[in-house]
Amino acid sequence: MRLLCACLLACAATLSAAEPSAPLLSFEPGFTYAFLSWEKAHQRADGGIRIVAKDTKGGGGLNRPLNASAFAEHSPELHVVVADGSKATRLRVALIDSDGTRHEFNLAIPGPGEHRLTPASGASLLEPDKIGKAGSEKGLDLAALIGVQVVGGWESKPIDITIKELAMHAPDDATLAARAASAAKRQAAAERQAKQEAEQQARITAMIAGGASHTPDDPSVERIYAVSPHILAVRIQERTITRNAMQAYQPQNGDERVVKDKKTTAVWANGELVMEPKGFQLKRKGKTIGVMSADGTRIRIDEAGTGNWLEPSTLGVPEAYALVTSDGTAITPSAVSVKRKPNSYRSRANSCVIYLHLEQALEEGASYTVQFKGINTSEPEVTYTHNSATVRSEAVHVSHIGFHPADPQKIGRISVWLGTGGHHDPGATGAPQCHLLDSDDQVVWSGAASLLRRHSEGDQTRDKRSLAKTDVYLVDFSDFATPGSYRLQVEGVGTSWPFPIDDNVWTNAFALSMQGLLSHRSGIALPKDLMGYERPRNMHPADGVKVVPVSRTMLHGESDAINQSFVDIIEGKASAEPALSDAWGGYMDAGDWDRRSLHLDVTGGLLEVYELNPEFWNRTALVLPAEERSNDLPDLLDEVWWNLSFYHRLQTPDGGVRGGIESSSHPRPCEASWQETLALGAFAPDPVSSLRFAAVAAQYARVSAPFDATRAATLQTDAIRAYDWALSDAGRAVIDSLPEKAGAKARKKWDISVANAAVQLLWLTADERFHAPVAAVVPLENEPIRAEGIAFTYARMPANLVDGERQAQTRAMVLQLGDDTLAFQQGNAWGVATAVPGLPLMGFVGYLSVPGMISKALPRAYALSGDKKYLAGLVTACGFSAGANPDNRAYTTGLGPDPVAWPLHIDSLVTGQLPPKGITVYGPSDPAANFAFESWVYQWYVTDKQATPTGKQWPMAEAYWDIYTIPANNEYTVHQTIGPTAYTWGFLAACDR
Repeated sequence: MRLLCACLLACAATLSAAEPSAPLLSFEPGFTYAFLSWEKAHQRADGGIRIVAKDTKGGGGLNRPLNASAFAEHSPELHVVVADGSKATRLRVALIDSDGTRHEFNLAIPGPGEHRLTPASGASLLEPDKIGKAGSEKGLDLAALIGVQVVGGWESKPIDITIKELAMHAPDDATLAARAASAAKRQAAAERQAKQEAEQQARITAMIAGGASHTPDDPSVERIYAVSPHILAVRIQERTITRNAMQAYQPQNGDERVVKDKKTTAVWANGELVMEPKGFQLKRKGKTIGVMSADGTRIRIDEAGTGNWLEPSTLGVPEAYALVTSDGTAITPSAVSVKRKPNSYRSRANSCVIYLHLEQALEEGASYTVQFKGINTSEPEVTYTHNSATVRSEAVHVSHIGFHPADPQKIGRISVWLGTGGHHDPGATGAPQCHLLDSDDQVVWSGAASLLRRHSEGDQTRDKRSLAKTDVYLVDFSDFATPGSYRLQVEGVGTSWPFPIDDNVWTNAFALSMQGLLSHRSGIALPKDLMGYERPRNMHPADGVKVVPVSRTMLHGESDAINQSFVDIIEGKASAEPALSDAWGGYMDAGDWDRRSLHLDVTGGLLEVYELNPEFWNRTALVLPAEERSNDLPDLLDEVWWNLSFYHRLQTPDGGVRGGIESSSHPRPCEASWQETLALGAFAPDPVSSLRFAAVAAQYARVSAPFDATRAATLQTDAIRAYDWALSDAGRAVIDSLPEKAGAKARKKWDISVANAAVQLLWLTADERFHAPVAAVVPLENEPIRAEGIAFTYARMPANLVDGERQAQTRAMVLQLGDDTLAFQQGNAWGVATAVPGLPLMGFVGYLSVPGMISKALPRAYALSGDKKYLAGLVTACGFSAGANPDNRAYTTGLGPDPVAWPLHIDSLVTGQLPPKGITVYGPSDPAANFAFESWVYQWYVTDKQATPTGKQWPMAEAYWDIYTIPANNEYTVHQTIGPTAYTWGFLAACDR
C-alpha cells in the first residue's frame, strides 16, 4: 500500500500544480428541472441559480450537451455563494452521459461566503466518488455528456445558496495527494471486502453442509407449487405481525411524550379554538414505541414483526436445496431465482418465493421431498406431490369475481415473473394445454392457451413498457356457460383459485362495493352484525361536534384552506359564525375524513346505474341499516339519498351549496373519527359544488318521483335554486375572488359544470332554457372525455327534449370513446382499459385497480348500442383489479381469498380491526416512472434489504406494496376508486345480456 502511495505521489510531481480551472457550464440559464423540496425553491439570480429551501432533500439539473474529453484527470469545481442563513454542509454533483452513466462527486460546504468547491477526495471525472448508475457502455463518455445534476446532502437543514458555474479543476499538489490517500483507502476497503467475502463464503459452505437453523422462529414454508414443468416454487413467510389497537395510557418509568409533527393546526381544547402541534409520539427509555393522543390518555404501540428473517446469503445458491425423489435420488437445482416483497405494516414481514429451476420436468403424480439444507426455514424439509389438477399455482390467473353465464368473454391468463430470474415463456415447449375443472375435479372444458404478448413488447400505455416484464398467454373459455364453481388448470403447472360462473356474480361484487360506501358514511354508527366491522357514531353535532361555517370555499383548497380560516378567527382577523346544527352525513374519504362535493360524482353514477334498469334494482337488496331496509324506497336509492341529503342540508337560503366539511388538518395520531379534536369547518358555497348538487338533485328527483313525489318536488325546486345561484353574480364572484391558479382551474371547468347540471334539469323540467348550455359543449370534439357523461345523458333523452341531429352526434361520440377504449385494451396483455391513453402509470389514478380508470365509456357504449364487443371489453377490463393479475390479489378488500390487507383506513387501524369490505385502493404504481411523490417508498420500505429484486426493478403489474402508510398504493377515495368500481360492477349486475 505504501508503494502505491509513493508511486502516485511521484506521478503527481510531474504534473503542473497551478493550472487554472477551465469553465465548463454556467448555471445562469437556470435548472431544466428540479425535484422534491427544491422543485419550487429555485430561481435565476446573480448570474446563477439561487436555491432557498427548508432542507437539502431535493435537487435540480441542467440538460445540455457537454464535451469534457480534455479533462479526464480534472476534478469538478462548483462555484457557489452561500448566504449567512444557510446551514447545509454538503452537496453532490453528478455528470451524466448519453447512455445514462452517472458519475457522482461529494462536495463539502465550509460555510457562508463565496467558494469554489471540489471533492475532498480529489476525485477525477473518470474516477468519481461514486458511480451512481452504469449505462449500457462502460465508463463515462466525457465527449457525450448530456447534463449536470446538483443534489442536496439530504439534511434537515435550511439551504440558501447560489450556484454559478461548474468548472474543471486541474489536479494540483493537494488534489493529487488527496487522490493518493483515496486510492489507499480504496485498496484497504477492497482488501476488507475480499476478506468479508471469504468469510461469507465460509458461512455459506457451512450452512449448506447442514448448518442452517430450523427453529419455530424461523420463516415458515407456506406452499410449494409449480410455475412451469421445470420450475418448482417455494413460498415462504418471513415473520408475522399482529394488529395493535389503541389503548388507555398507563405511564411507565422512562416515558416521554414528544412532538411528532411540529406543524401546528387549529383544534378544540376546553371549548376554545387554539393552535396545537398536530401529533405526539411516545418514547420509552429513549426509544419511540408508538403514538399518543393529544390529551395524553391513549397510546397506540407500533406493530412489530415476530420471528426471524431469511438468511439472504444462501437464498440464491442451488446447493442450498435438494429435491429427493421417492427412490432416494437427490436433485440439485440448476439455478435458483428469488422474488421477495413486504406484505405487512411498515415492511415488518415479507413474502418470499424461491424458484428452483430443474433440468428434468416434474413428473405428474410424483412426490418430492424438498430439503432446505442451507436455508433457515422452520421446517428442514417439506414433501410436495406434483399434481397440476389439485395444486394451485401463482402462474394461473382468473378473476375472483368470476363470470355471468352470458358474459361474452371469459378468460384466464398464464404468466410468471421470476424476480431475479426475469421473464419466463410458459409456451417455450409448446402451447400450454388447459382445462376447466369443476368442484368434483372433473374436466368440463379443454383448450390450448395462445400467446398474448412477449415481455419484449411494450404494452399499450403512455410509456409503452411491459406491465409484467414477462410473457403472457391467454386462455379463452368464453363458449363455456354452465353455472358452477371452477378452477382453471394448466397441464404440468397447476390451477387457479376457484371462481364461480353464476347469474349473481356481478350483483355480489356490487353489493360488496356498496359495503365500502356504507363503511364510509359519516354521522352514523356501524354495528358489527351489519357488516363485520364496527364503529361508533362520528362527526355528529348531536354528540357535541362543532362544524363552523368558514369564508373560504372548496375551490380555495382543502384542509389548508379550512385551517387558515380558523387561524384568521383565532388571530381576530375574522369572526366565528355559529356552528351548524344540521351539518352531518355524507361519505368520508380514505385516510382523512373530509366530505367534499366531489363525492356527488359517486351519487350521480349510482343514479345512472339505477335508471338504466330500475326494475332490477327495485328488487335487489343491499346491506343497509334496518330503518332503510324496511322502507318503501329501493335499497340503491336509499344509499344514494344518504350522500345527496348531506349536501341538501348544506344548501344556504340563497340557493348556494357548500362544498362540504373538512378538518383543519389530516387526522391526528391516535384519534379515530369519533374522537376528532381538530376543528371542523363547512366550506362557503361555491358555484361548482352548487352545480354538482343541481345535477344530482335533478337526476334523483326524476328517478325517485314514483316513490316520494313530495321529496322529488322539493329537490326540483332546490336544484333550480342551486343552478340559478351558481350562474348569478354571487356565484361568479366566488370564482373571481380565487387566487389566479385556482381561478383558472375553475373557469376551465365552468362550461362542463353548467352543462352537466343543465342536461339533468332539461330532462327533469323540459324547460328549454336549459338546452343552450348543453348545446354549447356536446359533442366536444377536442376533449370528448370531459363531456362523456353529458353526452351519454343527452343521447338517452326523449326525442321531444333534444335536437335530433345533436343527439345522433352525442351517441356517436360515446361510441367512439368506447372504440378508443377497446383499442387501448387490445394493445396490452392484461385487458386494462381506458379512454384516456395518456394517463400516467400511477396508483393515484387507479390505473390497475379501477375498471376503465377515469372513464365509463365501455358500459355507456354498450347501453346505447347493445353491441356485445363493448360488454366483452368491460368484463375483461374488470379482470386485473379483481385478481386476474400476477399477484392473484384483488385490489378491493373482502374480494377473493387474498385481498388487500392494509388499506389506509385509519378507523380500522387504530382499533386493531380488519378493514371494512368493499374498499378499492389505488393499487400498483410504476417504479420505473420515478415519481417524486413516492421516492421515499423506495428509500425506506422496498430497498434491496426488504425486496428482491429491489423495488425499483419490479414490474408495475406487481409493484403493489400492501403497506398501510404508502398513499400511492393503499390510499383511495370514494369518488376515484370505490364509486367508479361500484358503477361498473353495478352496470354488469343489471345490464341486459
